Amino acid sequence: LRAHSAGITSCSFSDDASYLFTASEDATVKLWNTEDLKCLVTYRGHVYPVWDVDTSKFLVYFATASADTTARLWSTEFTHPLRIFAGHLDSVNCVRFHPNCNYIATGSADKTCRLWDIQNGQTVRLFTGHKGDVMAMAFSPNGNYLATAGTDNSIYLWDISTGKLIQEYSGHTSPVYSISFSPCGTQIASGGFENCIKIWDVNGPIHGRFEE
Repeated sequence: LRAHSAGITSCSFSDDASYLFTASEDATVKLWNTEDLKCLVTYRGHVYPVWDVDTSKFLVYFATASADTTARLWSTEFTHPLRIFAGHLDSVNCVRFHPNCNYIATGSADKTCRLWDIQNGQTVRLFTGHKGDVMAMAFSPNGNYLATAGTDNSIYLWDISTGKLIQEYSGHTSPVYSISFSPCGTQIASGGFENCIKIWDVNGPIHGRFEE
């Protein structure tokens, strides 16, 4: 698939893998049919690179994060955004839908994360504590927790209901750009720029590490 005029920054499949969203430094998002590999729609609205795209269940919505300091909520039925989430003071680097799809979380270069209500576009929670850019995030499968990571080499675990920090996981010696919960929600995997992947017990210390 070749259509963006600048680098591809993020990809996200629909639930059934029939469609693929791609985000780009050219400030657009494209929707592709994965069967015939054709571009169906180009979404424009951001004015700077789009760093991340995430899809909700059943392809009802998709969300984007951009260097223009905003995140946006879109529907495949329209080419314009349904909501613009403004509040971050620097680039929005990552975006994720909550498992119930009523909220999105955003991580920013302003060292904060926010939880937004997609119905009214308002900030529900503001998570502060990171000492560097927030580059990655993941919700626990049950939706009770949010894990965040970034250039301060740490992973933070937050309680969604209170907005409070539950635990900080330290051990990486370089920025962390990728994190993921296990399907059971008891472990977190993190990937750091020191060429190492770490597995953490949610309620305890590091469980293991992969490195060459």
